[in-house]
Amino acid sequence: MKPKILIRTDGGIQIGHGHLVRCLALAQILKDDFEIIFYCKEIPETIVPELKVCCIICNKIETEDEFLRQLNHNTIAVLDGYHFDTDFQKQIKSTGSKLVCIDDIHDKEFVADLIINHAPGVSSVDYQAQSYTQFALGLEFSLIRSKFLEQAKISRKIEKIDTVFICFGGSDAENITHSTLKAVTELEQLKKIFVVTGSEYQFADSINTIADTDNRVKHFHSVGEAKMLDLMLHAELAIVPASGISIEILHVGAILLTGTTAENQKIIYNGLIKMNNVYGIGNFNHLDATKLITTIQKVLTLNTFPINLETIKQNPLNLKFNYVFNRE
Repeated sequence: MKPKILIRTDGGIQIGHGHLVRCLALAQILKDDFEIIFYCKEIPETIVPELKVCCIICNKIETEDEFLRQLNHNTIAVLDGYHFDTDFQKQIKSTGSKLVCIDDIHDKEFVADLIINHAPGVSSVDYQAQSYTQFALGLEFSLIRSKFLEQAKISRKIEKIDTVFICFGGSDAENITHSTLKAVTELEQLKKIFVVTGSEYQFADSINTIADTDNRVKHFHSVGEAKMLDLMLHAELAIVPASGISIEILHVGAILLTGTTAENQKIIYNGLIKMNNVYGIGNFNHLDATKLITTIQKVLTLNTFPINLETIKQNPLNLKFNYVFNRE
């Protein structure tokens, strides 16, 4: 029998889908060597089919005790969520289970056996961890779904920019999509504008109103992994937050214009804007439309487009798990 990995995470309108999507990516990477089960208090129905495709079971729970009772010295627990504090980590360790924490803000003490953080520029010295804790840090260990990992192995050449991709995640409760799209439509040089909204997005009418009067705008709602990749590949420029989707953009070789929509994105944002062909816009919640337009105009004048793929062509997370948990 394969050893069990039990993943504890959530997603929804307020939380967003980021934790779930990167846990799904981890499951895709590890499913050949491990049996993987999700435990969620909250999960959008649109995510469940993607889990089933990977033969992953998802159990809905109401209390953390329901998750803790499944753990023992033969299991590996994975946590992805900012509310899983040090005390909860210690409860998991007390069951005898191994512990993996997916983290991007290093704001607490960790007692994990392995910490995964795919933000560029992060280091183990940023963490208050244990002597036995091992790390999988940086873009080399990207938690990106399988189709994007495969795409990173294919070279892409950009010769001109006339199509832009816009996406602000599964819910976008502040409707940043609308303010961004409104600014972008002022740029006549752009011939196509792809707007992707998630299953929890509540403001579709605001996007459709613009699309009805501007035939460059195409609105796609609640798309799957394959369609998302296809849209990214047909766009040369992407405007997305500094979250998991920004890492996906790096893997498809598009030019990235990014900013923050939440406090927890600042670390990854600061790492991204140091890279080639990544442009920072600051805080999307206080969008400066003039700055956004000016930044895009600057990108449109570029003659060369060096793409950042060298550090992400191979993803050794599977090897890391097998090593850490003595399965060489």
